[in-house]
Amino acid sequence: MSKKHTLLAMLFAIIGFVFSQLFQNMFYWGGQSFNWFYIGVGLSYGCSILSVVFMVTSYQKNGLIGSDILFNLFSSLLVGTSIFWTTFIVIAWQG
Repeated sequence: MSKKHTLLAMLFAIIGFVFSQLFQNMFYWGGQSFNWFYIGVGLSYGCSILSVVFMVTSYQKNGLIGSDILFNLFSSLLVGTSIFWTTFIVIAWQG
């Protein structure tokens, strides 16, 4: 069960990272409206938070064993980068 949560954490971390890189272009999808921009922001934050939730539940169930350490480390780096970059761009667009 722990491996399943670890893999889900990795999957959501990757999805959140991809959205954190692409959501800026989503601004142009709606004809200069911020609707798609904020949908991309929400998906980036949402997937990152889900990744953290799965990492925590994986840790609570079995602790960190074997390859889970590497997967969780990589997921943590992706989540941290995603949240930092998304927050930076949102603040930049507001300014």
